[in-house]
Amino acid sequence: MKKCLCVLLFSCTLLLGVVPALAQVQPKTVAEVIFLAPKPGSAADFEAAVKRHMQWHRQQNDTWAWIVWEEVNGERMGQYVVGTFGHDWKDFDDRANFEKEDTANAMSLIGPYIQSLSGSFYAVRPDLSLARPSPGGPPSAFSSVTTVLLKPAGFLEAGEAIKEVNAAIKKSNWPAKPSAWYQLLNGGEGPTLEMVVAREKWADFQPPEKEFGQMLGESYGKMGAENLLQKFYGNVRSFHSEIIKFRPDLSYIPAAK
Repeated sequence: MKKCLCVLLFSCTLLLGVVPALAQVQPKTVAEVIFLAPKPGSAADFEAAVKRHMQWHRQQNDTWAWIVWEEVNGERMGQYVVGTFGHDWKDFDDRANFEKEDTANAMSLIGPYIQSLSGSFYAVRPDLSLARPSPGGPPSAFSSVTTVLLKPAGFLEAGEAIKEVNAAIKKSNWPAKPSAWYQLLNGGEGPTLEMVVAREKWADFQPPEKEFGQMLGESYGKMGAENLLQKFYGNVRSFHSEIIKFRPDLSYIPAAK
């Protein structure tokens, strides 16, 4: 009986983390993201190999875009991120044979220069985002990425807090940069949300003259703003932030039809 109870509790814990993620996936919002760390001293060879691999995608007339960023700030500085966006889960079934050839080519060209790699699946959360990125077009020159690890029991409440903040931003016309929220579906610790904010140049990292807290206070009052912040931060386990730089020279974007 005790063993059965433990199994039941474990299963319920898994469901608490998985069900919210599965319930929120909307059509054409799934993204595959790969994190690559080159071997020390091999960055130039690594980039040359990535270019050759992207040329292979071009020769295959691949219909998917593969966007590459370089980590320029944060714990993963010097590493690279490769992502493809705007898919449904079934799209990956349709590419099963292509994926085998793709992996073989990537490993033959890039593999010798890789120290480590990992992959994750995310989904865009349009209900939380101020701007939905174009899955097939080039991104902004820079992006700030804030990873938020949440308490499982507070996942939904944190999402509601983000919606209320967005409502205040829109109501007050506060000059927030275009931002999109992504939810981790698989391939990491969760529940996790990531906020990606587009920046075209370094000057765009300068915050607005009116502080964020002041904007919330004007929208909800001092007590309302404090309660809203507690509603979000009270459900957070940890934050992680980084800046990534778009590398068009390493990316593959198919020609528009």
